[in-house]
Amino acid sequence: ALTKKGSALALQTGSKLGADVYIKEEFISSESSRVYPIGGRFGDFVATLFKQYEALVFIMACGIVVRTIAPYIKDKTTDPAVVVMDETGQFAVSLLSGHIGRANYLAEEIAQKTGAVPVITTSTDVNNVISFDVFALENNCIIENFKDLKYISAALVNGEKIGFYTTHKLQGELPHNILHYKEGN
Repeated sequence: ALTKKGSALALQTGSKLGADVYIKEEFISSESSRVYPIGGRFGDFVATLFKQYEALVFIMACGIVVRTIAPYIKDKTTDPAVVVMDETGQFAVSLLSGHIGRANYLAEEIAQKTGAVPVITTSTDVNNVISFDVFALENNCIIENFKDLKYISAALVNGEKIGFYTTHKLQGELPHNILHYKEGN
């Protein structure tokens, strides 16, 4: 967070999540633990955090965050989860790495703990359709043709059936539109 009001929310949210908090030094009080000053140029500082953490929660405008993280975004399999909250705590927006990075889950967790409204815009989530990358993640599977995931997700959102093969034991029941091919099938 960069503002006084945002910093107060960052301290409360960080405490509820058990997370490190980075705010301007002028807003740090002596009794704060796991609270660190934002140092140097903000973009350079974020570059360091982008590599260091699995998830980042920014309490500021989405536009600032987008412009700041843009140079560091590489790949949905390696980028950290990014959630943005407004400084009044009304919304927790899943901005980057919604599925694999678990930003959608983090936005919901933040909302549950703070009273914010989670904002999730991924097609599978808003259409209440299984996300195949989350399904693979939850079942300790690897998607070999990851570049084709967008076609798999589009097919699921459009009500089409997809098939997959694994020898790994799966958890839970599969939705009707996901066909599990097995040995000899």
